[in-house]
Amino acid sequence: MKELLIYRTLTEKTSTQEKILLLLSELRIMTTKQLLNFLTLDGSIIYDKVTYALRQLHKSNLIVSFKPEYSREKAYYLTIEGAGLIDSAYPVANDPIFNLSHYLAINDSIAEVIQITRQLSNFYSIESEQRTWLERHEGKVFKQSQMYNIPDFTLNFLNPNGMYYFEVELTAKTKHRYIQEVLPRYLQLLAHFNNREVFYICGTSHIYQLITEALNLIKNQRQVEFETIIFERFHVWYEATFKETYNNYIQSKKERTNNENNLFL
Repeated sequence: MKELLIYRTLTEKTSTQEKILLLLSELRIMTTKQLLNFLTLDGSIIYDKVTYALRQLHKSNLIVSFKPEYSREKAYYLTIEGAGLIDSAYPVANDPIFNLSHYLAINDSIAEVIQITRQLSNFYSIESEQRTWLERHEGKVFKQSQMYNIPDFTLNFLNPNGMYYFEVELTAKTKHRYIQEVLPRYLQLLAHFNNREVFYICGTSHIYQLITEALNLIKNQRQVEFETIIFERFHVWYEATFKETYNNYIQSKKERTNNENNLFL
Protein backbone atom coordinates (compact mmCIF):
# COMPACT_ATOMS: atom_id res chain seq x y z
CA MET A 1 0.00 0.00 0.00
CA LYS A 2 2.86 2.37 0.76
CA GLU A 3 3.86 2.35 -2.93
CA LEU A 4 0.43 3.74 -3.84
CA LEU A 5 0.40 6.35 -1.05
CA ILE A 6 4.01 7.42 -1.60
CA TYR A 7 2.86 11.05 -1.82
CA ARG A 8 1.52 10.96 1.74
CA THR A 9 3.28 10.66 5.08
CA LEU A 10 2.30 7.39 6.75
CA THR A 11 3.55 6.47 10.21
CA GLU A 12 2.79 3.80 12.79
CA LYS A 13 0.34 6.27 14.31
CA THR A 14 -1.67 6.68 11.08
CA SER A 15 -5.13 5.36 11.92
CA THR A 16 -7.08 2.80 9.90
CA GLN A 17 -9.73 5.44 9.24
CA GLU A 18 -7.18 7.82 7.73
CA LYS A 19 -5.67 5.06 5.58
CA ILE A 20 -9.13 4.23 4.25
CA LEU A 21 -9.77 7.87 3.36
CA LEU A 22 -6.40 8.08 1.58
CA LEU A 23 -7.06 4.89 -0.39
CA LEU A 24 -10.52 6.07 -1.45
CA SER A 25 -9.05 9.40 -2.47
CA GLU A 26 -6.49 7.68 -4.70
CA LEU A 27 -8.72 4.97 -6.22
CA ARG A 28 -12.16 6.66 -6.14
CA ILE A 29 -14.32 3.67 -5.22
CA MET A 30 -13.44 0.45 -3.36
CA THR A 31 -15.26 -2.53 -1.90
CA THR A 32 -14.80 -3.77 1.67
CA LYS A 33 -12.72 -6.71 0.42
CA GLN A 34 -10.48 -4.45 -1.65
CA LEU A 35 -9.86 -2.11 1.28
CA LEU A 36 -8.93 -5.10 3.43
CA ASN A 37 -6.59 -6.42 0.71
CA PHE A 38 -4.76 -3.10 0.44
CA LEU A 39 -4.52 -2.57 4.18
CA THR A 40 -3.01 -6.03 4.69
CA LEU A 41 -0.28 -5.40 2.09
CA ASP A 42 1.75 -3.58 4.73
CA GLY A 43 0.86 -5.68 7.75
CA SER A 44 -1.88 -7.80 9.23
CA ILE A 45 -5.22 -6.23 10.15
CA ILE A 46 -8.42 -7.93 11.25
CA TYR A 47 -11.64 -7.68 9.24
CA ASP A 48 -13.63 -6.36 12.21
CA LYS A 49 -11.25 -3.41 12.61
CA VAL A 50 -11.79 -2.42 8.97
CA THR A 51 -15.58 -2.72 9.15
CA TYR A 52 -15.63 -0.73 12.40
CA ALA A 53 -13.57 2.05 10.80
CA LEU A 54 -15.95 2.09 7.82
CA ARG A 55 -18.99 2.39 10.09
CA GLN A 56 -17.41 5.30 11.95
CA LEU A 57 -16.46 7.10 8.74
CA HIS A 58 -19.97 6.61 7.35
CA LYS A 59 -21.52 7.84 10.61
CA SER A 60 -19.36 10.98 10.41
CA ASN A 61 -20.48 11.62 6.81
CA LEU A 62 -16.92 11.24 5.51
CA ILE A 63 -17.74 8.37 3.12
CA VAL A 64 -20.79 7.07 1.26
CA SER A 65 -21.62 3.38 1.04
CA PHE A 66 -23.78 1.61 -1.55
CA LYS A 67 -24.26 -1.91 -2.82
CA PRO A 68 -23.82 -2.43 -6.59
CA GLU A 69 -26.55 -4.54 -8.19
CA TYR A 70 -24.18 -7.36 -9.16
CA SER A 71 -22.26 -7.48 -5.88
CA ARG A 72 -22.88 -8.95 -2.44
CA GLU A 73 -20.61 -6.48 -0.69
CA LYS A 74 -20.74 -2.74 -0.26
CA ALA A 75 -18.61 -0.21 -2.08
CA TYR A 76 -17.44 3.13 -0.70
CA TYR A 77 -16.39 6.55 -1.93
CA LEU A 78 -15.44 9.88 -0.33
CA THR A 79 -17.82 12.71 0.45
CA ILE A 80 -16.72 16.31 0.01
CA GLU A 81 -16.21 16.41 3.77
CA GLY A 82 -14.05 13.29 3.68
CA ALA A 83 -11.93 14.64 0.84
CA GLY A 84 -11.52 17.92 2.68
CA LEU A 85 -10.43 16.24 5.90
CA ILE A 86 -7.37 14.69 4.20
CA ASP A 87 -6.85 17.66 1.85
CA SER A 88 -7.42 15.50 -1.23
CA ALA A 89 -6.28 17.04 -4.52
CA TYR A 90 -8.75 14.98 -6.55
CA PRO A 91 -12.43 15.53 -7.40
CA VAL A 92 -14.91 13.34 -5.52
CA ALA A 93 -17.02 10.79 -7.40
CA ASN A 94 -20.10 12.57 -8.75
CA ASP A 95 -21.50 9.42 -10.34
CA PRO A 96 -20.31 6.30 -8.47
CA ILE A 97 -21.93 3.95 -10.99
CA PHE A 98 -20.00 5.41 -13.94
CA ASN A 99 -17.42 2.88 -15.14
CA LEU A 100 -17.73 1.07 -11.80
CA SER A 101 -16.70 -2.39 -13.06
CA HIS A 102 -13.59 -0.91 -14.62
CA TYR A 103 -12.51 0.95 -11.49
CA LEU A 104 -13.01 -2.11 -9.29
CA ALA A 105 -11.05 -4.28 -11.75
CA ILE A 106 -8.22 -1.73 -11.69
CA ASN A 107 -8.16 -1.90 -7.88
CA ASP A 108 -7.81 -5.69 -7.96
CA SER A 109 -5.03 -5.47 -10.53
CA ILE A 110 -3.11 -2.85 -8.54
CA ALA A 111 -3.20 -4.98 -5.38
CA GLU A 112 -1.89 -8.01 -7.30
CA VAL A 113 0.80 -5.98 -9.06
CA ILE A 114 2.08 -4.44 -5.82
CA GLN A 115 2.38 -7.84 -4.16
CA ILE A 116 4.21 -9.40 -7.11
CA THR A 117 6.45 -6.48 -8.12
CA ARG A 118 7.88 -6.18 -4.62
CA GLN A 119 10.17 -9.04 -5.69
CA LEU A 120 12.16 -6.37 -7.57
CA SER A 121 14.30 -4.30 -5.20
CA ASN A 122 14.11 -1.18 -7.39
CA PHE A 123 10.29 -1.05 -7.39
CA TYR A 124 9.46 2.38 -5.97
CA SER A 125 5.86 3.51 -6.42
CA ILE A 126 2.53 3.15 -8.19
CA GLU A 127 0.91 6.15 -9.81
CA SER A 128 -2.88 5.98 -10.03
CA GLU A 129 -4.80 7.33 -12.99
CA GLN A 130 -5.88 10.31 -10.90
CA ARG A 131 -2.30 11.07 -9.80
CA THR A 132 -1.07 10.93 -13.41
CA TRP A 133 -3.82 13.31 -14.49
CA LEU A 134 -2.98 15.69 -11.65
CA GLU A 135 0.71 15.70 -12.57
CA ARG A 136 -0.11 16.56 -16.18
CA HIS A 137 -3.03 18.92 -15.73
CA GLU A 138 -2.71 20.60 -12.33
CA GLY A 139 -4.33 24.01 -12.43
CA LYS A 140 -6.57 23.07 -15.37
CA VAL A 141 -10.29 22.34 -15.27
CA PHE A 142 -10.97 18.63 -14.75
CA LYS A 143 -12.65 16.87 -17.67
CA GLN A 144 -13.56 13.17 -17.46
CA SER A 145 -12.79 12.70 -21.18
CA GLN A 146 -9.14 13.65 -20.62
CA MET A 147 -8.68 10.56 -18.44
CA TYR A 148 -8.91 8.34 -21.52
CA ASN A 149 -5.41 9.36 -22.66
CA ILE A 150 -3.85 8.24 -19.38
CA PRO A 151 -2.83 4.71 -18.27
CA ASP A 152 -5.03 3.02 -15.68
CA PHE A 153 -1.95 2.94 -13.46
CA THR A 154 1.82 3.25 -13.75
CA LEU A 155 4.71 1.62 -11.89
CA ASN A 156 7.89 3.58 -11.21
CA PHE A 157 11.33 2.05 -10.65
CA LEU A 158 14.65 3.43 -9.39
CA ASN A 159 18.28 2.54 -10.17
CA PRO A 160 17.79 1.98 -13.02
CA ASN A 161 14.81 4.23 -13.59
CA GLY A 162 11.92 2.71 -15.48
CA MET A 163 8.14 2.74 -15.90
CA TYR A 164 5.47 0.11 -16.50
CA TYR A 165 2.17 1.31 -18.00
CA PHE A 166 -0.93 -0.79 -17.28
CA GLU A 167 -4.29 -0.83 -19.07
CA VAL A 168 -7.18 -2.95 -17.75
CA GLU A 169 -9.26 -3.46 -20.89
CA LEU A 170 -12.79 -4.68 -20.13
CA THR A 171 -14.49 -2.99 -23.08
CA ALA A 172 -13.12 -3.23 -26.60
CA LYS A 173 -12.40 -0.10 -28.58
CA THR A 174 -12.64 -0.13 -32.37
CA LYS A 175 -9.76 -1.67 -34.31
CA HIS A 176 -9.32 1.67 -36.09
CA ARG A 177 -8.82 3.49 -32.77
CA TYR A 178 -6.35 0.88 -31.56
CA ILE A 179 -4.31 1.10 -34.78
CA GLN A 180 -4.46 4.85 -35.33
CA GLU A 181 -4.49 6.29 -31.81
CA VAL A 182 -4.12 4.11 -28.73
CA LEU A 183 -1.36 1.62 -29.53
CA PRO A 184 0.91 3.98 -31.53
CA ARG A 185 0.92 6.37 -28.57
CA TYR A 186 2.39 3.66 -26.36
CA LEU A 187 4.73 2.38 -29.06
CA GLN A 188 6.17 5.87 -29.48
CA LEU A 189 6.91 5.94 -25.76
CA LEU A 190 8.66 2.58 -26.01
CA ALA A 191 10.65 3.81 -29.01
CA HIS A 192 11.92 6.85 -27.08
CA PHE A 193 12.53 5.14 -23.73
CA ASN A 194 14.08 1.67 -23.62
CA ASN A 195 13.37 1.36 -19.89
CA ARG A 196 9.58 1.37 -20.24
CA GLU A 197 7.05 -1.40 -20.83
CA VAL A 198 3.31 -1.67 -21.51
CA PHE A 199 0.92 -4.27 -20.09
CA TYR A 200 -2.61 -4.80 -21.42
CA ILE A 201 -4.86 -6.90 -19.17
CA CYS A 202 -7.66 -8.16 -21.42
CA GLY A 203 -11.01 -9.07 -19.93
CA THR A 204 -12.11 -11.31 -22.85
CA SER A 205 -10.56 -13.39 -25.59
CA HIS A 206 -12.13 -11.04 -28.15
CA ILE A 207 -10.31 -8.01 -26.70
CA TYR A 208 -7.07 -10.01 -26.55
CA GLN A 209 -7.41 -11.02 -30.20
CA LEU A 210 -8.36 -7.49 -31.28
CA ILE A 211 -5.33 -5.87 -29.65
CA THR A 212 -2.96 -8.63 -30.81
CA GLU A 213 -4.15 -8.28 -34.41
CA ALA A 214 -3.85 -4.49 -34.24
CA LEU A 215 -0.27 -4.78 -32.97
CA ASN A 216 0.63 -7.20 -35.76
CA LEU A 217 -0.83 -4.84 -38.37
CA ILE A 218 1.18 -1.93 -36.99
CA LYS A 219 4.31 -4.09 -36.91
CA ASN A 220 3.88 -5.04 -40.58
CA GLN A 221 2.77 -1.64 -41.89
CA ARG A 222 5.03 0.72 -39.91
CA GLN A 223 8.35 -1.14 -39.73
CA VAL A 224 10.35 2.01 -40.42
CA GLU A 225 8.74 3.86 -37.51
CA PHE A 226 8.77 1.05 -34.94
CA GLU A 227 11.61 -1.47 -34.65
CA THR A 228 10.54 -5.07 -34.05
CA ILE A 229 12.35 -5.23 -30.71
CA ILE A 230 10.02 -2.56 -29.31
CA PHE A 231 7.11 -4.99 -29.45
CA GLU A 232 8.89 -7.28 -26.99
CA ARG A 233 8.12 -4.67 -24.32
CA PHE A 234 4.42 -4.53 -25.21
CA HIS A 235 2.62 -7.32 -23.31
CA VAL A 236 -0.97 -8.41 -24.00
CA TRP A 237 -2.32 -10.94 -21.49
CA TYR A 238 -5.63 -12.46 -20.40
CA GLU A 239 -7.14 -11.14 -17.17
CA ALA A 240 -7.95 -14.69 -15.97
CA THR A 241 -4.28 -15.74 -16.04
CA PHE A 242 -2.69 -12.34 -15.50
CA LYS A 243 -1.51 -12.90 -11.93
CA GLU A 244 0.36 -16.12 -12.79
CA THR A 245 1.76 -14.73 -16.05
CA TYR A 246 2.93 -11.49 -14.48
CA ASN A 247 4.47 -13.31 -11.53
CA ASN A 248 6.47 -15.55 -13.88
CA TYR A 249 7.59 -12.48 -15.83
CA ILE A 250 8.75 -10.62 -12.71
CA GLN A 251 10.55 -13.71 -11.42
CA SER A 252 12.45 -13.99 -14.70
CA LYS A 253 13.31 -10.28 -14.44
CA LYS A 254 14.62 -10.81 -10.93
CA GLU A 255 16.75 -13.78 -11.99
CA ARG A 256 18.25 -11.84 -14.92
CA THR A 257 19.08 -8.92 -12.63
CA ASN A 258 20.72 -11.22 -10.09
CA ASN A 259 22.78 -12.91 -12.80
CA GLU A 260 23.92 -9.55 -14.18
CA ASN A 261 24.89 -8.35 -10.72
CA ASN A 262 26.88 -11.54 -10.10
CA LEU A 263 29.06 -10.74 -13.08
CA PHE A 264 30.55 -7.82 -11.13
CA LEU A 265 31.19 -9.70 -7.87
